[in-house]
Amino acid sequence: MIANKRDVSTLVDLIQTYEGVKEKGTTFIFEEDIEEFLSYGELYEQARKLLYHLQKKGLKAKDEAVFQIMNIKSFIVSFWACVLGGIVPVPVSIENNEEHKIKLQKIMDLLSNPYIIADETGSKVIEDHIIKYPEELQLSSLVDKIIRVDELQDLYEDNGRIFESSSEDIAMIQFSSGSTGNPKGVLLSHKNILANSQALASRLNWTNKDKLLNWITLTHNMGMIACYLTSVLVGMNQYHMPTSLFIANPVLWFQKINTYRIDAVMSPNFGIKHFLMNFQDKMAND
Repeated sequence: MIANKRDVSTLVDLIQTYEGVKEKGTTFIFEEDIEEFLSYGELYEQARKLLYHLQKKGLKAKDEAVFQIMNIKSFIVSFWACVLGGIVPVPVSIENNEEHKIKLQKIMDLLSNPYIIADETGSKVIEDHIIKYPEELQLSSLVDKIIRVDELQDLYEDNGRIFESSSEDIAMIQFSSGSTGNPKGVLLSHKNILANSQALASRLNWTNKDKLLNWITLTHNMGMIACYLTSVLVGMNQYHMPTSLFIANPVLWFQKINTYRIDAVMSPNFGIKHFLMNFQDKMAND
């Protein structure tokens, strides 16, 4: 059952229902012994303050923000900052190879007025591309569009101006990998996302007493919509670990399931296979 969310018609409405809520939120598992809890209420406040800085940098409603953010906490705060300002998040995975360089440039060319929101890792990848391919003038133009979110989050001064989105407005754009051709963007409205999350939560019978653990990247619809946004809609406590941490230590995923008595997990088949290949029977008794 989805409690107290019947009047929600946009993601802006959704996050505003959590103003002041301290007991529910997201735990970020950065390393085996390094974790941080961010309540939904604190998330709302941090997103409003980050929005202030994005707007000072010139971003406005309907502009697109291509995410090159590795840190999952920064990713989520940036997502909600954009949503609150009517800025359209465009999550794109970070890869340091030529295919990624080509994909990123093609995505930027397809958008109307794009910026790049990056952390240190994402920014360095773009700069490495420019050093490696100095003859490509298009790449150099990307530097002027980069906003370093990790440099803004310690400079909070005020709250940004919240945009009154409608349910039909575009809330997010998801791009295909582009591995078989040009990347294609899927326009997801607030209504689309909420309908998908409501249907999934109802089908799985999730409640705000359940807890979810996720390692799937937030640039993928399973990680972002099925896991993260559906959990927010329901009001669940949720736990997120970076995909890279799961790949390096898949058994940690199993250990955290046990530690936090997790009720809900999702994984594609290759994730389960990767875990089973690294799991040993003796670990079950540790």
